[in-house]
Amino acid sequence: MTTRQQITDAVAARLRAALPALEGRVYASRVRHIRTNRLPAIGVYAMKEQTDDNGTSPPRYTRALTLAVECVAHADEALDATLNQLADAVEDCLLPDPALGGLVADLALSGTELSLAENGERLIGCARVDWAVEYERALPLPQVDAFASGGVRWDLAPQDGAIDAEDTLFPEQE
Repeated sequence: MTTRQQITDAVAARLRAALPALEGRVYASRVRHIRTNRLPAIGVYAMKEQTDDNGTSPPRYTRALTLAVECVAHADEALDATLNQLADAVEDCLLPDPALGGLVADLALSGTELSLAENGERLIGCARVDWAVEYERALPLPQVDAFASGGVRWDLAPQDGAIDAEDTLFPEQE
């Protein structure tokens, strides 16, 4: 499982635990929460990600992920109140642990967007709470052959162009 999916799953699991009134309608998906007939519901999904290799060797990629927590509800008279309550509940759940239990380096609230959308014949309201997530992912080290032997030459006076000593090294093998 990718780190990005682990982050999405961890956030969805925290929201499920913190919002039992939603009765399992918190999904680690960009689609399921808007397709369900039982609203309100929440979808957690990655939107975009930027990377930086930090100039290290081997590369360790620092990633800046935009994670969306999208709350949807029926577009009725209570829509604004419902969306505001859900958005606040999402913030209250995630803000106390910005490291997600050590899974990420930082999780910070970056904004909330409220909108109205048509889903087939029904109108739904959306509150998308965006999070800036910073984490690091190391690439797997390449498999290399054992270093069996190495030739070494010493030139103590480079100006004369003569090799003064030569040797072959045989490192211990594990």
